[in-house]
Amino acid sequence: MVKVLFLQSVYNLVDEAMEREMHYRVSFMNFLNYPDSVPDSRAIWLFRERLSSTGKDKMIWEPFESEGITVKKGVVQDASFIESDPGKHGRKKPPVSPNMPEIVQDEKKDKTMTKDGKRQAKREAKIRVAEKKRIRRDERRNAKTRRFKDGTWAKKGKRSHFGNKLHTVQGTDIPLIMEFVLTTAFSHDSKVDLGIPGIPTYRDKRIFRITNQGN
Repeated sequence: MVKVLFLQSVYNLVDEAMEREMHYRVSFMNFLNYPDSVPDSRAIWLFRERLSSTGKDKMIWEPFESEGITVKKGVVQDASFIESDPGKHGRKKPPVSPNMPEIVQDEKKDKTMTKDGKRQAKREAKIRVAEKKRIRRDERRNAKTRRFKDGTWAKKGKRSHFGNKLHTVQGTDIPLIMEFVLTTAFSHDSKVDLGIPGIPTYRDKRIFRITNQGN
């Protein structure tokens, strides 16, 4: 039963979850020497309450602490994507204004044109192309779209995400969100520090470079 309480404390499991894990988790069975039967959730709760009422729970943990085995509580920092509508990304461009003048035939194909005429035609063609790009740019800027304007693109693995990223920190003993920060999806996790001074903070390996407030 002491081993059961030790596992429960290390993995932060409620009584019902501990009962389930002892039946299906091989590592737990091995730690308990493969018992013929395991206690149910109520037996675990009664044993823990009895130890607490008699004060023997502290006596049981003293040998573990003397060997340097302790269970450190802390907080867990993680981030998740909040997907947004990217709009009409990758679709055909909006139509060009009907007032746009047509681009004349390439001057190189017109052999009757003089040298000065060719230069003039080339300048006019460049002006028309620039005007065409400007009109298209203005039309795209003023077009109505469902695209979330504050969102950015980010890639995780082989999948692309568009929108925001929610950074949270929650306790290991009580899985409630203690603090959160909302950034764009492109913002890297290492740019956000939600560590609490004096409390161990657990993070993914990809953000180990962060200078955090916690331990």
